[in-house]
Amino acid sequence: MRINSKWEVKKLGEICEVVNGGTPKTNVKEHWNGTNLWITPAEMGKRETFFVEKTVRQLSNSGLKNSSAKLLPPYSVILSSRAPIGHLVINIKPMATNQGCKGLIPSGKLFYLFLYYYLYFSVDYLINLGTGTTFKELSTWKLKEVEIPFPLLSEQKRIVVKLDKFSENIKRLEDIARKNLQNAKDLFNSVLNEAFKNTSVIDGRQTYKKTHWEVKKLGQILTLEYGKPLPDNKRFIEGKYPVYGANGEKSKTNDFLYDKPSIIIGRKGSAGEINLAENKFWPLDVTYFVTFNNNQYYLSFLFWLLHSLNLPKLAKGVKPGINRNEVYNVDVCIPDIRKQKKIAKKLDKLSAETKKLEIVYQKKIDGLAELKKSVLKQTFDCG
Repeated sequence: MRINSKWEVKKLGEICEVVNGGTPKTNVKEHWNGTNLWITPAEMGKRETFFVEKTVRQLSNSGLKNSSAKLLPPYSVILSSRAPIGHLVINIKPMATNQGCKGLIPSGKLFYLFLYYYLYFSVDYLINLGTGTTFKELSTWKLKEVEIPFPLLSEQKRIVVKLDKFSENIKRLEDIARKNLQNAKDLFNSVLNEAFKNTSVIDGRQTYKKTHWEVKKLGQILTLEYGKPLPDNKRFIEGKYPVYGANGEKSKTNDFLYDKPSIIIGRKGSAGEINLAENKFWPLDVTYFVTFNNNQYYLSFLFWLLHSLNLPKLAKGVKPGINRNEVYNVDVCIPDIRKQKKIAKKLDKLSAETKKLEIVYQKKIDGLAELKKSVLKQTFDCG
């Protein structure tokens, strides 16, 4: 990676102390629920701001002593170094990390925000430095070898002032786009919920206000068939038929397991996620797919009805999964086929319009992210 040639260049290991994290034994209660903040890559990825002063879990003094975790001083830069590489936060209180993170403690001549912005700019490069088969991991020695521009401290702070102002403007525009995106989704969900209001007892209520709608168990309406894993010799062959996992289409294959339009429900993993499959497809073993043997039910109506039930609530277990007998036992209200089609067509149309809006707002968000990368490139890159 090239760096602006007007500045001195240093290796991170020369101007930062790089500290590895650790995790004490999770089954020893004495190691946890103390006062020492402790963060993980998964938690870092959910942050709305890069400054962190609270963590989900805390270590006791015993937990620190009996693990390789170490407290980082305030205003260190914390980088996730695996699963995934590239999440970045700045701790404003002493904080430890698990082994999936590396803490960078900048020297007195390196401004922590300058370091943060440079690492943010360098994320793609850092990911490429990672090695491993199951997941990529960035080693300590490779991180220490990463080169960083090293202007005078006063110049670093001048650059950060400009980048802060630019980042604030980008964030404001991103927040507007995200709010518009969420508003579009909320509008559709409100119409969906109104269409099926009080038609199930999955949330503990059993009040049916829909007149002339028949009360049935889902097990009377549909059958949930188990998906199957692809044969080993077909797994990596790209084809024309979609392969569905628990949270949607994963790939394509030349084989199909079922040859009619159907509804896919996540059985485990993304349990309760719902997707609509058209014609021939292959559902994997982490899914159920819907079959029914009469023409009293309109497929698109059942798709939206199942969406309204919030099926993920039924998931149980350490690795949450859904038992189909519990799905069968859910009470729902069903109108006649004419009414089903009318409701489904209204929701289909609104869904299509919502997706168009989502694409527009997502493009704006993606465009702002690219603009930020471009400005950082102009700041740090020589060409």
